[in-house]
Amino acid sequence: FAKGNNFVGTSSYPSVSSLNTHSGAKCMNIYSTEAYASWLILPEFETPANQLQVSFWLRKTTDSYYPLIVGITNDNMNSFDTIATVNCNVVSAWQQFVIPLGTYQGSGGRIALIAPDSIYSDNYLDDITVELMPACPRPMNLTAIGTGTETAVVKWTGTGATAFDVQYGVTGFTLGLGTTEVAVEDSLEVFSLTPSSVYDVYVRSNCNGDTSEWIGPVSFRTA
Repeated sequence: FAKGNNFVGTSSYPSVSSLNTHSGAKCMNIYSTEAYASWLILPEFETPANQLQVSFWLRKTTDSYYPLIVGITNDNMNSFDTIATVNCNVVSAWQQFVIPLGTYQGSGGRIALIAPDSIYSDNYLDDITVELMPACPRPMNLTAIGTGTETAVVKWTGTGATAFDVQYGVTGFTLGLGTTEVAVEDSLEVFSLTPSSVYDVYVRSNCNGDTSEWIGPVSFRTA
């Protein structure tokens, strides 16, 4: 892979770190400020980018918005097409993201991960995997917003699905034993929750009977 930044002077970011690893002895610390960005560019693959998906584990150590942009570039970052922007919704815990690249229609050939220069961002990155995109891709960008005392709105981004299975329950529940509902759009409002309680939610795509892997859990607290 290749790494780079536009910091003034000498900077090692993104840098190899032995802190906060997900597996093994090392991970990558990818960092930016309001003025400077850093990026990691993966090797070019023979398979076209829009037939691939990239997955990785991400961790942040403070309760701030630390975005990481995923996209496609050429060798020298002269062009860049954003596919997704992700942010851990938990602190000091690893969270996996799976990003299908099927929407990409450009001519770049390398996947890039960027800590953008518009905001301070400090993430740890580990276990990056690139593989063929499955016939029924997992949803991405799963979030829970607008929580009330007994309700919550769950949102995500899906590609190629005819419906989505949403399963939720009190945090720590066993997947398969929660409450399951079906959504036909990229969001769902759930009801009859318990006030002041923490819940986990998972979502998977349903593509005319073929289902993706689950994405989640994402946790949220009712008011």
